[in-house]
Amino acid sequence: MAKASPPVREQFSLRYLKLPEDKTLPRSLPLILPSTHAWDGERGKVVEKHNPLAGLVDDDGVRVPRRPPAGEIKLEIVPDALALLSSVRRPLAVLSICGPFRSGKSYFLSRLLGKEFFEVGHGMKACTIGLWMSTALLEGEDYSILLVDTQGVDSISATESIGSSLMSVTALLSSFLIYNSKNVPDKFDIEKLRICVLLSSTILCQVSSKELADINKKFFPNFLWLLRDSHLQTLDSSRRPLDLTSYIRSRVLKLDDSDSSEGKSEAGKEISGFFRSLECRKLPLPSITPVVLKDMFGLSDRISKVFTMEMSKTFDLILQSMSPKTSMDRAATVVDGTKLAELVRKFVDAVNTGSLPDFRQGWMAQVRLRCQEKIDNIVAVYRDRMSRCTLGNNLPMEEERIAEIHGKFADESLDELNTSLSEIDPPGIAIDRNETVHLLEGLLAQYDAGGKVVGGALYPYVVENHSLSKETCEALWAKLVKECNFYEKVSQAVRAGVPCHLKDDIQKIEEKFLASAVGPAKQEVLEKSHMETAKQSVEMLSKLPGMPRDFRVAGASYNKIKLSWEPPIINPHAVVVYRVQMRMDGGEWKVVRETTRTSALISNLVDSAKYEFSVVAVGEELQGQEVSEGAKTKVSGAREFTVNLASGAFPVIAAVNHFLHERQRGRQVNWAKAAAAIVLTTAVTPATVVGFPFSGPLLAISLAHDDQLEELSKSWGDITPVVD
Repeated sequence: MAKASPPVREQFSLRYLKLPEDKTLPRSLPLILPSTHAWDGERGKVVEKHNPLAGLVDDDGVRVPRRPPAGEIKLEIVPDALALLSSVRRPLAVLSICGPFRSGKSYFLSRLLGKEFFEVGHGMKACTIGLWMSTALLEGEDYSILLVDTQGVDSISATESIGSSLMSVTALLSSFLIYNSKNVPDKFDIEKLRICVLLSSTILCQVSSKELADINKKFFPNFLWLLRDSHLQTLDSSRRPLDLTSYIRSRVLKLDDSDSSEGKSEAGKEISGFFRSLECRKLPLPSITPVVLKDMFGLSDRISKVFTMEMSKTFDLILQSMSPKTSMDRAATVVDGTKLAELVRKFVDAVNTGSLPDFRQGWMAQVRLRCQEKIDNIVAVYRDRMSRCTLGNNLPMEEERIAEIHGKFADESLDELNTSLSEIDPPGIAIDRNETVHLLEGLLAQYDAGGKVVGGALYPYVVENHSLSKETCEALWAKLVKECNFYEKVSQAVRAGVPCHLKDDIQKIEEKFLASAVGPAKQEVLEKSHMETAKQSVEMLSKLPGMPRDFRVAGASYNKIKLSWEPPIINPHAVVVYRVQMRMDGGEWKVVRETTRTSALISNLVDSAKYEFSVVAVGEELQGQEVSEGAKTKVSGAREFTVNLASGAFPVIAAVNHFLHERQRGRQVNWAKAAAAIVLTTAVTPATVVGFPFSGPLLAISLAHDDQLEELSKSWGDITPVVD
C-alpha cells in the first residue's frame, strides 16, 4: 500500500532574515505606509504622525486640520523593510492577502508560517496599517516565499483612503493573491476587486510604458477567493450543486463559457482577465466560542478540527500553485529580493505622482451602497423580530406593550447600524451618521404630530393590533350583552308599557368589558357598542305598533340613549316656548302667564284646504281634565280636540296662529297665508309613548290633508330616554 504524501507545507522550511547590522527584528515589518503614519523602529510599532500646527488658524482664517486631506496622502516606503527585502538573493515568490478588515487575514498567514508573525486584532479599529512583510521566508528547494499582509480595504477614511492603491500595489508585487472575505460574496467585493484591477493595470502600463497585452503573462498573480466562516451552498441557476470556483465564475462574476459577451458582467471580465488563474475555497467558522476566537493561537487545541483540516488543504492548494515572481518583459526573468525592491519603488512612485485615476467618488458610492444594503438587512431583521413577537395569540396587546417591543428592537437595530458604520466607514467620511440614523428610524416607524404611528416597518403591526383588538372587543361586548338578557328586558318593558331600568345592567356590562378587553380599540368599541346596543333596542321598538316613523338613535352614553324621528316641515327658528302657569281658581282651570306653550311653525299649507289636527301624545298630567270656556277665551281662535290614546282620552286646547316672532303671539292668521302654526298648550311633565319613558316635553302632531297623512312633530332637540 502506497504511503500518503506529506503535506506540501512540510516541503518548506522557515528561514529568518537578518539586517547587516544584525539588528533584532520583529516577526513582521511594514514595507509601505500611508504618509499619515511612520515606523518607530525603537519601539517596534507604527505611530500616527501629528501636524504640530493642527488646530491653529492660518493666515486665511482656516483652521489647520489634524490630518492632511485624503488627496494629499502619499505612500511611503519603510527603509528598514526595503533593505531587508533587498538582502534576499534567491528567486522569490510573494504570497499576499487582502480584503475587508477583521476578516482573519493576519491569522491565516501566521498559521501558514506556524507562528504569530502578523499581529491579530480583535477590536473595531483596523490592526494592520499599510503593507507588511514577514521577516521570515518559507524556503523551498528552488525558491523562497515572502508573505505579505495588507490593511483592510473597507474604509475610505483619511488614513485609509489609499487602501485601493495599497491593494493594487500588493497585487502587482504578488505571485499569488488571496482575497479574503466573510461568508457570501457581495457587490461591494466585486467593486473593490474591479477598482484594484483597473488601478493595477494603470500602474503597470505607466511603469512599463507598454500596453497591458504586451506585459509578460507570468508577471500577473494567481488569484484565490477565500470565503471565511462560510457555510454557503453553491448551486447553479437550475438549483444543481456547483463547485466553489464554478460558482464564483458563473454566479458572482457572471462569466459564461461562450464567446458571446451577452449576459457577461464587465466587472467579472475585467477581474478574471487580469489574473493568471482564479480559484475559490471556503473555511468554516473556527469555533463558536468567543473566548477561543479571541485567542486562536493560545487556544489552538480548541479550534474546530474541520476548520484545521480545510485550512491545511487550502495551504496545499496555494503552495502547489506558487512560483517565483518574474519581470514584466517577455523574457520573464525570475525576480529576487533586490529586483522586487526595485518594483516596490516604481509602483509607489507611480501611485504618488497623482496621475492615476481618482476612484474616490466610486469608493464613496460603493460605501453608501453597502450602507444601504446594511440598512435593508437591519430592517428585515427588525420585521422578523416583530413578527415573532406578534405571532399566534400574542395580539392584540396594549399600545404601551407594542411600543415597548418596538423600542427594544429599534434600539438593537440602531446598535447594529452603528457597528456596521464603524466597519464600513469608521470616521464617517462617506456617510453622515446622524442622517443615516434618522433614515433608519424613519424606516422603522413614522409618527404624525400627535405621536400616532402612520408609517414605517412598525405600522403594519400597529394596524393589525388595532384590527384584532376591535374584533375581540366587539365579540366580548356582544357576549356580555347576551349574558345579561339586555334586549329581552327592553322588549318586556316596552310591551308592558312601563319604564325600563337599565343603568345597573349597562354599568355591569361596562365593568366586565373594561376588565377583560385588550388593545387600542377598547374605548372606541365601548362607545360604539353603547350606540349599537341602543340601535338594536330601537330596531325592536320600531317594530311595535304605534311607534313614530323613522324612530332612531341620535346618540348614546353609558346611561342614556338619545332618540329622534322624522320631523315635519318646520322652520325651527320660529318655534317659541312660553313659560305660563295653569292653575285651579274657584273650581275652574284658568290659563295665566307662565303656563307652558310649545309652538311649531308649519309651512307649505294650501289655500282653502281642509286640515284636521290631532295630538298623538301629550303630557300625562292633562289626562281626563276639563278645560273651561274661560280658559279657551284666553287663547285667540281656540278649538278643542279630544285625543284617544292607549292610556285614555283627554282634551287639549289648540289655536291657529301666525308665529314669526314672539311679539306676534295671539294674532289671527288666514289659511291663505303661506305659513301657519299649531299651538298646543300642555304641562311640562314626563310623557310616555307606548311605554317608553322620556324626559322633557314630548309632542307629536299629525296633519291630515285630503286623506293623505303627513306626520309632523316639533323640533325635538335632545329627547332622552331615562334608564335609571
